[in-house]
Amino acid sequence: MEENSAYEMPPTDTSPFSLMLWCQFGFFMLMFYETAVNSSEGGEFGVVFVIVGLLLLLRVKNGILGAMGVLAAAPVVFGLADGAEMNDILGGIFWLVIFMGGMGVMLPATGFREYGLGISDGARKWVLILVVCMIVGMFGAGESYDIASSGEYTDGDDVVHVADDLNVNLAWAGFAAASGGLLILLATAAGGVELGTLRPFHGVSIAVLSAWLSAYNLSDFGGHELLLEIGWALIISGLMILPVYNFFEKGEETTG
Repeated sequence: MEENSAYEMPPTDTSPFSLMLWCQFGFFMLMFYETAVNSSEGGEFGVVFVIVGLLLLLRVKNGILGAMGVLAAAPVVFGLADGAEMNDILGGIFWLVIFMGGMGVMLPATGFREYGLGISDGARKWVLILVVCMIVGMFGAGESYDIASSGEYTDGDDVVHVADDLNVNLAWAGFAAASGGLLILLATAAGGVELGTLRPFHGVSIAVLSAWLSAYNLSDFGGHELLLEIGWALIISGLMILPVYNFFEKGEETTG
């Protein structure tokens, strides 16, 4: 983006950066859809997700700071307007800033120089590693382990869905994929260990298999829509793999 340009139209080619931008936009549009369908869970946040998605897709000047600011401010503004307790407001800030901001904003921004985030390569590397570990740990290994160990899944309406043997086995497979992929990422990216031809993005690619297994499981016995779950798995795969691939495979890391 040119320094004096307020925004830039998104690319439409098949380069990793272009694919990442559209995955990122898809992430926030899926969040918009989820909030629109489940309006009782905070439908007003749908507008926030649309604003953030457009800021990032169009690479508005200082859009990264703007997106993180909007995500941080939304729970405070809506919480105070609704008379929510401080614990709920702080929980909303954690969810939107740490989870959504980490995965949907900071992970792509640190993986691609084209995004204009002015931090060192060493800082980029550790943001990538920490965000991937957090997301895969919580929603890959963690969610899969909960289903595998309990044989149950509790949805957002507190309805308990009982898994059969196939679902439990798939959940264990998802836990193994997430855990093994993280170990490969940590060994190759953080520890600098040579594991044959394995690279950091191989570890992430293995880890995100848990998202695809969860997509089937949650649609098979958890009451979720299969197409929606496949959409989430595809978007998550792009957001996790593309930044790690770009950073470590294009030789951008210069400091540790």
